[in-house]
Amino acid sequence: MTISPGSAYALRLRDTVGTVRPAVVTASTRTGPAGHRVFADTDGALQVEIACTGEHRILRSARGLRIISAACLS
Repeated sequence: MTISPGSAYALRLRDTVGTVRPAVVTASTRTGPAGHRVFADTDGALQVEIACTGEHRILRSARGLRIISAACLS
């Protein structure tokens, strides 16, 4: 699989008890409330709006997840 620049991000997420886990999200065809691309994991349980400036917010996830970092995969 070839990943186009800006089409996927590697995230580090932290839950409410402090457990850190990685996740990869890829671009969808949708845009979020702020008009930026929505990225989702393979099953769609995690959905994140990411701006071209790197700002991000979780739109859908397991309760209590927070993004620690997001890195563009190219």
